[in-house]
Amino acid sequence: MTPMETVLLFFFLGVLAWLYRSIAEEDPDPLLLNLTLFACIGIILIPINDILSGKSIDSALFLPMIASLVLGASQALIYRHQLRITQEHLKKALTDALIDEEKTSEVEKWSYIAKEIAKVDFFPEFYKTLFNLFGGEKKGPRYEKKELVIKYLPKEIFDKNKLGITQIEVPPKKREWWWRLYFIICLTSWIIYVLAIRYYLGKS
Repeated sequence: MTPMETVLLFFFLGVLAWLYRSIAEEDPDPLLLNLTLFACIGIILIPINDILSGKSIDSALFLPMIASLVLGASQALIYRHQLRITQEHLKKALTDALIDEEKTSEVEKWSYIAKEIAKVDFFPEFYKTLFNLFGGEKKGPRYEKKELVIKYLPKEIFDKNKLGITQIEVPPKKREWWWRLYFIICLTSWIIYVLAIRYYLGKS
């Protein structure tokens, strides 16, 4: 296989694994997180192939391996950070919508439940654009889950007139730079993998 064919195969497997989980699970791992993982696996498999073939490991491959692992860990941390931002925003939105201020203890519980339903807010505009592009009336799974959050919140505790999609969605300023970094990490991981596989197959 040529370097590009190998890279395309791993990319296809990453997307295929995500699509499979999308069918099997209601909310699979995010696509970019999945793709970064497959780029990382691809790089790690290069020296493993040498070991299984009885060859010595090329020391030049250690740097891309370490870089790939660091990038993968960084992306996972960014995702967890954005989850915290999402829940903090939900706490504020629910606090503002409280009917009785004595029930502030309910905010923690319901903000956690809301986060588990709606999941992380990174780039919901992507889904809106995607569905509009194909002429669909839906605004994407994230939008639908936010509607479920509003539906399930108890009306005796929260004023639902103060809780629309706009109120519970994390503002762009709080997420756009994190999403860009999240995307750049995925892209960089694949660039490193392309360079590593070209180097490896080029010297074989």
